[in-house]
Amino acid sequence: TFYFKKQKQLTKEDIKARTSLIEMRYLMGDKDMYCEFEGAIYRNAFSKGVNSFISEQLKDMESRHRYYGDSVYLLEPHLKEGEGGLRDIHSALWIAKVQFQARGIDELKAKGVLSSWEIALLEESLEFLWKVRNGIHFLSGRKNDHLAFEYQEKMANLLGYADPHSTTAVGRFMHNYYQCAESIKYLSSVLIDRTREDQGKSKRGGKVLSRSMDQDFEIVNNRIS
Repeated sequence: TFYFKKQKQLTKEDIKARTSLIEMRYLMGDKDMYCEFEGAIYRNAFSKGVNSFISEQLKDMESRHRYYGDSVYLLEPHLKEGEGGLRDIHSALWIAKVQFQARGIDELKAKGVLSSWEIALLEESLEFLWKVRNGIHFLSGRKNDHLAFEYQEKMANLLGYADPHSTTAVGRFMHNYYQCAESIKYLSSVLIDRTREDQGKSKRGGKVLSRSMDQDFEIVNNRIS
């Protein structure tokens, strides 16, 4: 009980501690204790200070974009901290999870925050971005998130873009990277916009509404997704 109370207090005082707990997951040990701890965190720590947490995340995002470049089309992009990078979608997911009290992407879908199409796009984009990031780590022999010129041709070859009859492997690879970064930027904006909409609706006693049109499209808060 003492440990639970200390953790709940810590999440109110430390933004980094809160984001770490948002990503917590059960690995092994006492499952009942984990579920009790997770429930306590979501009921208490994530139900208070939501607006300040969201504000801090948005300020951090703006600061990162100013420092690393506010465009996805940089010639040497930063995969983690740049616009359309991993940190953008992580921050947007943290914001949405806290606002909607969702413990994962499946709950965001169930609550109408993300459509099936958007989740598929998210998973596809993250898979590509992780492949590129892991590839750069492998090629450089260290932690490295900077897609510099010296690694772009090597990455294109590593991911199978090489074509003995073509010299455009790097161009095709970077084109796919920019598409991926644009998708991450779009999905991050979607999550932040829907969080803001829900904040407005909460003040009026409303909620996020979602219904399916067909296998490809859904209506979320009167918007086609």
